Amino acid sequence: MFHLQIFTWNISILFNTQYTAMRYSIMLQLVTGITLVLVGGAAIFAWIQNRPNPPQQGASLTEQTK
Repeated sequence: MFHLQIFTWNISILFNTQYTAMRYSIMLQLVTGITLVLVGGAAIFAWIQNRPNPPQQGASLTEQTK
């Protein structure tokens, strides 16, 4: 009987809605943070790949040999 009470008490702690909500809240924050970092990195990478080339200063090698 004593063991059954301890087992029931442990199960009620494991499935307590307060702790479960806290766990899901932390998990949601982690997923949101990781998603924002990945989307931000992809946006920066896309911007770097698609930005216009700056004009070159000075003469190019082909103009010097002419």
